[in-house]
Amino acid sequence: MTSFRGRPLEAHERDLCERYHWLARARASRFHRLYGLRGGMEPADLTQMACLGLALAAKGFRADGGAAFTTYARVVIDRELARLARARAYAGQPATVSLHESVSGEEDGQTWEEIIPDPQAADPCEEACRSARDDCVGAALAHLDERHRRVLEDYHVKQLTLKDVAAREGVSPQRIHQVLQTAGRHLRAQLEGLQYVLPA
Repeated sequence: MTSFRGRPLEAHERDLCERYHWLARARASRFHRLYGLRGGMEPADLTQMACLGLALAAKGFRADGGAAFTTYARVVIDRELARLARARAYAGQPATVSLHESVSGEEDGQTWEEIIPDPQAADPCEEACRSARDDCVGAALAHLDERHRRVLEDYHVKQLTLKDVAAREGVSPQRIHQVLQTAGRHLRAQLEGLQYVLPA
């Protein structure tokens, strides 16, 4: 792919499209397997839409955003494929579909409501970054000892006061403050090692 919507792609964007063309084909194939037969969509149409999604991802990707390109591209490609499914549904292919109806026809399958993108949904880049951040934070937390994790959870997740956390731990609030500072330093060091920098 050398151009997108009439504009030439930059060299790095072309490179991403060429290197990850397999991802577009794989997402199109998956979408066809799960939903395409039911929605009357041809594999060629899905592959073309997936490639357009890949070009969109290449144009919108920010290397400093905290997410891998494949994570970001999957979200954008899937969104474009779902957009095609929605357009076909609006055009009458298939004729009438309930949003609560299973796409695959199976009782416990995904519904159309689950695959059609919500216009109010978060930006794909933000979703990809959030997912990458959560993975990194989870990996960094795994390196802390149980006490540090417990204190972090009590203070930041359960939103207990220093005094309440101190009472649970049987130490002074000043000691809990020190534990939080130590845990914060360890987390930052771990996240930097995982190439994710915690915002200041």
